[in-house]
Amino acid sequence: IEGIESPYKSGRTLVVINIKDPATYDAFLTTFLQVQQSSDIGGTVTVLHGNQFQSFTIGNSVYHVGSLPWWNRLTLWFVDVPWLAAILVTFIAFLLAVWTRIWLREHARKRLQIE
Repeated sequence: IEGIESPYKSGRTLVVINIKDPATYDAFLTTFLQVQQSSDIGGTVTVLHGNQFQSFTIGNSVYHVGSLPWWNRLTLWFVDVPWLAAILVTFIAFLLAVWTRIWLREHARKRLQIE
């Protein structure tokens, strides 16, 4: 039994019951019906060993499927660290100011040399 958070609606859970061997279906169903309301089934993964469930918590609350384009990854990263966006904008503005000052001095120098 595996439970994951729904990627479509926050707060909802998807539950997957994966039975690989058809011979174990009856044992699973019998045990599941006995303990379905107990705390034996919890966490993100529950495994049936004999006639007893063991639950494990795997990972964290973040759910990802597939790959994102770089601009979406960058947007999500800035959502996690919004203060870094302010620092990055300040740094880019500083570089732009330095470049503009150099460009203006160069043009002023050319203009003064012509006269």
